[in-house]
Amino acid sequence: MLKYYMFKKISILVYCVVFIPVLYSNEPLLAFFDNSSSNDTQTYSVDGYNFSCSAYGVVTLERLYENATENSVCRDEIDTFYKKHPKSRYYIQSLLKYKQLYHLEIKGSKCVVYLGSQNSISELLLSKGLAILKPLFNDEEFKGGFSMAQKRAKIEKRGLWSKNIYKDCIKELSK
Repeated sequence: MLKYYMFKKISILVYCVVFIPVLYSNEPLLAFFDNSSSNDTQTYSVDGYNFSCSAYGVVTLERLYENATENSVCRDEIDTFYKKHPKSRYYIQSLLKYKQLYHLEIKGSKCVVYLGSQNSISELLLSKGLAILKPLFNDEEFKGGFSMAQKRAKIEKRGLWSKNIYKDCIKELSK
């Protein structure tokens, strides 16, 4: 009887010390990449559940295009850019491998998806000029890296910085 009682106490102690911290720890979410409809949105799966993620902290060219009015200068500039650079439209799809695991952080309704080099998809889109930093973005964890990536693209005149896409689309969004 005493052995059983001690075994039970030790089991409870082990449970409290080992298993409870594991349950409440912020472990990274690993998800399988399934599909990419654009640079903005990708589909992932975890344990048979599929979900879509949009890039965190950025506004992609696709979003700028969707938010612009029909026949606007912004849409025309983006169409022209994609005609000259067709691979840019599916840049993220070319980086991600089907059914490969990726580390994700859920941030509200958006995701920070890390590639093997600790760069996130958002950071890569910014550095290629395929996205801009969201106005009033204030996440201290990511703000520095995102700002640097956008400055690099702006200096090197990549993507939307290569033409007047930024100016035309910002004018359009501010109307």
